[in-house]
Amino acid sequence: MSDIISGIYFSLSGFKLVIKPGIRIFLLVPLLINSLLFSIIIIYGSVQIGELVDAIEQQWQWLSWIGWLLWPLFLIIVLTLVFFCFSVVANLIAAPFNGQLSEAVEQYLNNQSGISNQNHNSSGLSFNLILSGIINEIQKFLYIMVRTIPLLILFVVPVLQVAAPIIWIIFAAWIMALEYLDYPLGNHGMEFVEVREQVSINRKVSIGFGLGISFLTIIPIVNFIVMPVAVAGATKLYINKLK
Repeated sequence: MSDIISGIYFSLSGFKLVIKPGIRIFLLVPLLINSLLFSIIIIYGSVQIGELVDAIEQQWQWLSWIGWLLWPLFLIIVLTLVFFCFSVVANLIAAPFNGQLSEAVEQYLNNQSGISNQNHNSSGLSFNLILSGIINEIQKFLYIMVRTIPLLILFVVPVLQVAAPIIWIIFAAWIMALEYLDYPLGNHGMEFVEVREQVSINRKVSIGFGLGISFLTIIPIVNFIVMPVAVAGATKLYINKLK
């Protein structure tokens, strides 16, 4: 139990790390990119809904009240998109930056401890790094999807559906741990298969970390910055427990 609590602590520790000098830039860049992306989606959607409402009112004046229905519906869709799908899109777009963020956090923590980083070579944000980061995210996405579908089926299977929510929470925590611990471990040359093995060895603390991050992702506004916070927390977990 102490390992799970320790993992939750590491998930929250990223909040302090991402505001440190030399690190906070990695908080701003993904946030700006994704804020711009969703602003475009919201503006475009607003214009399309407005044109649809105007067309309906001109063609069928007796349906002028439909605007009161479509606008709340649009807001619900936008909120769902932002608060529940944001992390998936954010991770894909910001994947190239997350490796650099993890590297910056590791360097900061090592400097605080008086540990030299001479054995860790900075890769820089090159085209190859960007491509590698995106490919890695796709691999993780496929890994998740292959296991998600069978778990969703449990929700409609009699008897097993009682345990399905608990299994789903544990699975979500496991995925969050894999997602974010992949960055510090990947910076040290580990492939995704090796990352899974390392996380399995440290299963309890990793599950605790994943539970903490899963909780943060469902909090509105907080989930806009949960990605860099999670990367920073995962890096601290790597240094303190997994290294």
